[in-house]
Amino acid sequence: LSLIIMTGFLLRWSLNKPLQLLNQIVASYNSKKKEFSPYHMPYSEFMPLIDTLKGMGDEIKLQMVELQNAEKKYRSIFENATEGIFQSTPQGKILDANPAFAKILGYQSPEELIDKVADVGRQHYVNPEQRRTLIEKIEKEKIVTAYEVRLRKKDDTIIWVSLNALPIYNSKGSFLHIEGLAQDITTRKKVENQVRRLSTAVEQVAQNVIITDDVGKIKYVNPAFENTTGYKLEAVYNKPNRFLGADETEKSLYDEILSSVKKGKVWTGRLTSNKKNGDDLIEDAIASPIKSPMGRFLGYVSVNRDVTLKAKYETRLRQSQKMEAIGTLAGGIAHDFNNILGVIIGCSELVRKR
Repeated sequence: LSLIIMTGFLLRWSLNKPLQLLNQIVASYNSKKKEFSPYHMPYSEFMPLIDTLKGMGDEIKLQMVELQNAEKKYRSIFENATEGIFQSTPQGKILDANPAFAKILGYQSPEELIDKVADVGRQHYVNPEQRRTLIEKIEKEKIVTAYEVRLRKKDDTIIWVSLNALPIYNSKGSFLHIEGLAQDITTRKKVENQVRRLSTAVEQVAQNVIITDDVGKIKYVNPAFENTTGYKLEAVYNKPNRFLGADETEKSLYDEILSSVKKGKVWTGRLTSNKKNGDDLIEDAIASPIKSPMGRFLGYVSVNRDVTLKAKYETRLRQSQKMEAIGTLAGGIAHDFNNILGVIIGCSELVRKR
């Protein structure tokens, strides 16, 4: 028994230093020290274990460096993203946000946003019901894209925002929070409204509207054109504008229009074309160039007024005026002849009486 106790004591004493050395190596990596020079190991049997620990430590260091670089990289993306990035609870508490999202809602920093906003639906949604609808869609569809809502900024300014969001669950499947992107689309909405109003006006205007590209190919005609000519947009789309000319002379006028608007001029004149059924269509046209904000020529828009009936009346009027002028001329000549003949007849009567 004494021999066993003494052997255990000696074994413990002999292994104490190597084990302390191994603990120091592990502790050095745990404390994230970059370098560690172990003491001389008295037992060569422990050297493979020390080498293994050193290899593991070097691998851990390398992975840590990679993780730190990745974290720095994605943190930079998060901080500098132009779109708003956020995390929020289903109840509306903001957990995290980048500077862009704070700016969208009118806050100076993400910290201020997180501190001040306890319920984003109640505080910033113009219609809080839309926030509840968003949560329901996320739970049902798992991902929501292009969800457009009106939000109220910190200073009560109303803006339009497009949201993309998805749910985040824990390992047990419980709904933890929402992660998403937010984009301020207020300017786009204003432009869309302006375009919608313009489109409605063009669609409902009584005159024929034709829009071409920079080489004169037709890209758009309005319903008035379709009703007047009988040609649908599909039938004339991408055809050259001179396609509408009634003859070669009229076709050359379309070439003249394109040449004029390319120079930045407004062309006005009368055009004659053929309807789908072969009838003549006479129009008074005003063609204006379309340019990009940088001044590049994109095409032209032509607003044409149907004057076919008016032109026919004008032709008849001119014919009537011609006949009236001829009648006036004939009457004047006859009157002059009558004056001369009156003198001759009078003199002849005097001669006969004498």
